[in-house]
Amino acid sequence: MKKYVVIVLSLFFITACLGPEVSELAFFEVELQGVESSGELGAIDLRGVVSGDDNIVIEEHGFIWAETFSALAALTGEAQWIRRPGAPENSVFEASANGLSLDDTYYFQAYAIAGERRALSAIQSFSLGVNLTISREVFMDNDSAVLTGFIQGLQQPEINISVQEFGFVFSDTSPFPEYGANTTFSIPEGPLNDDGPFSATLKNLDFNQRYFVRAFVKPEGLGAYYSDTLSFRMADGWRASGGLPFALFNASSASLGDKGYVVFGCLDPECLARSNQLWEYDPVQNEWNEKAPFDGNFATRHRATAFAIGDTLYIGFGLASQNAGYLTNFWKIAPQTDNTWIKLENQPPPEMLPRSDAVAFVIENKKAYLGAGRAVMNSTEKALNDFWRYDPATGKWDKMAGAWRRTPNPEYKGRFNATAFSISDKGYLGIGTDIGGVLQDFWEFTPPTDPANPQDTGSWRWHSTFPGTPRFSASSFAIGSKGYLGAGQIFTNSFYLGDFWEFDPARPGDEAWMQVSRFRGATRTRAFSFAIGENGYIGGGEARLLNDNDVFYSQVLNSFWAYTPKQ
Repeated sequence: MKKYVVIVLSLFFITACLGPEVSELAFFEVELQGVESSGELGAIDLRGVVSGDDNIVIEEHGFIWAETFSALAALTGEAQWIRRPGAPENSVFEASANGLSLDDTYYFQAYAIAGERRALSAIQSFSLGVNLTISREVFMDNDSAVLTGFIQGLQQPEINISVQEFGFVFSDTSPFPEYGANTTFSIPEGPLNDDGPFSATLKNLDFNQRYFVRAFVKPEGLGAYYSDTLSFRMADGWRASGGLPFALFNASSASLGDKGYVVFGCLDPECLARSNQLWEYDPVQNEWNEKAPFDGNFATRHRATAFAIGDTLYIGFGLASQNAGYLTNFWKIAPQTDNTWIKLENQPPPEMLPRSDAVAFVIENKKAYLGAGRAVMNSTEKALNDFWRYDPATGKWDKMAGAWRRTPNPEYKGRFNATAFSISDKGYLGIGTDIGGVLQDFWEFTPPTDPANPQDTGSWRWHSTFPGTPRFSASSFAIGSKGYLGAGQIFTNSFYLGDFWEFDPARPGDEAWMQVSRFRGATRTRAFSFAIGENGYIGGGEARLLNDNDVFYSQVLNSFWAYTPKQ
């Protein structure tokens, strides 16, 4: 509590005489005897006394205060008057100045007026000595922000203040949010009588949104008092988008226009039951709708490959059963128009081996590039590295340059359960596994530039090393000029991963990678993923959980999450 300070303007009280000489008049003076904090927060109690000749007729008395010494000394328009008519009873008078800031210094005088004369006391300064601040450090986690405020001065006996409600107010529009305003939110924390820090967590904040926050204290029946404004900006994050109407892993997925699509997959951990259903996701309505089920040959496959061009979804490859029956046939459907499955008239050439766990990406919504995966050759499982281009305008399949591996030296070898996406006019392929190990490299594909040259089959260049844990069966998607990759597993029946990474090909080498907000759902592998507009989505997949006997078991998931990247 700051003690009051008396600032003496002169050796005697100032008496302003606006008429006859002082020697001809009866004498009176005014003294400011007391300036102290009130029992009400933000109020200062004042006490003055008038003394002098009993024949003096006091016509008005009271107090004057201002936020600066100069304003009070000169009695400018900034000075505030507390006026009382007539003379005070028993010469003593009292009043309170209300609505004052907790930590500012104010200046006070008592006054009295008799006829044409006005007497002013000496000026005294006073501060309530209660300090309310907000920490400039904000801990942000996904869509939540942890804030800390500090209050000092309540424990001093002179204050005698009990705060009935306190916390934070915040707004995404006003730099000065106010308690109870429609554009702000209050986070009450209950009564407060002690000095020290207090904190609260703001939840469900919007990603990529700037917020303005003030700590506040509010006594009963009085207005709120605020700290300075703190400004912070939320970044990227995840938000649950409701449960799926199905539980699947090893499904195939792609986005087409403003919708997402999921088809095939395993319905149980052993994949004894498989789906032939095509599901459509509408992000505007946050709804899933059933489309035409796949009714072609090998109707229940899994580990297939999907991509979309124009208004058409294409599906191929996969396994017809759990451990056998690699497929190569391709089908198409326009789910938003005729919603009918049609087998491609021009199927892949014989040299394109049947396979599962392959990847695909589409460049400039014109042609698809697909390959890698695993197949059985001479009764031996093999990781593939061949790549092919499909042109829906001609129905033609062309063999492209095969993909490489870097472990640590470039090798012309295959991989499966990798991840791939396209950004602008380039394709990107990386991580995954082969028969003997898990990979960590990432490659960039440049498609052919000379259509008249059959020798131009595009080219691969090593781009960077993925900085996260090497993994396979991860989830990925591209939004704008960046790719995103995460989840997956390290080895069979391992703990599954939940970290997530942003890939920016405009940055060189390993600088292209930056870790972003961790995936918020259950860690998983073999989930489906796609991007629509400015959001990415991950759903389904398989998780490893502990039962009551501390034994791990597999669970097929039906949760669905949306990711908003940092802008």
